[in-house]
Amino acid sequence: MIATRTSSATTQTVTSTILNNDDESGDNPKINGLIPWAFALITFQNIVPISLYISIEFVKTCQALFIYFDYDIFYSKKNQPTIVRSYNLSNDLGQIENIFSDKTGTLTQNSMVFRVCSIAGTVYHGDTQRRQGRRHQENRREQYGNRS
Repeated sequence: MIATRTSSATTQTVTSTILNNDDESGDNPKINGLIPWAFALITFQNIVPISLYISIEFVKTCQALFIYFDYDIFYSKKNQPTIVRSYNLSNDLGQIENIFSDKTGTLTQNSMVFRVCSIAGTVYHGDTQRRQGRRHQENRREQYGNRS
C-alpha cells in the first residue's frame, strides 16, 4: 500500500509539473490522481504473493530443522536423528486423525512394520516377511534357474 501511494504521488507530481497550467484539457484532477494509483496497485500486487511464498518456504525450512533437532524423537538404536524428506511434513502431520500403536512395545519391540492400510477404499500393502521371502526365492530362481 505504501508503494502504491508513493507511486501515485510521484506520478501526480510529475504530471502536474509537465502539464503546468494546461486548463484546456478539461481533465478532472481527482480522476487524474486515481488513475495512476489504480495502475500502481495493479502493478505492485504481484510483489506481496512472491514474498509470501518465500516466507512460507522459510517457515517450512525452520519447522524441518526443529523436527531434525528434536531429541525426543531421536532413534537411539541407529544413533540417527529424524530425517525430514519433505518440507510439507508439518502440513501432512496436521491431516493425521488416528494413530494405532502398541504403547508398551511388548509385541513389536518398538519396531513397527507397515503391513496394510485402506485409504478411501484403496488398499495399500507393505512388505511382510512372507512377501520378502517370496521375492528372495523368485530372485534366486531367476539367477540360478529352477533347480528345486
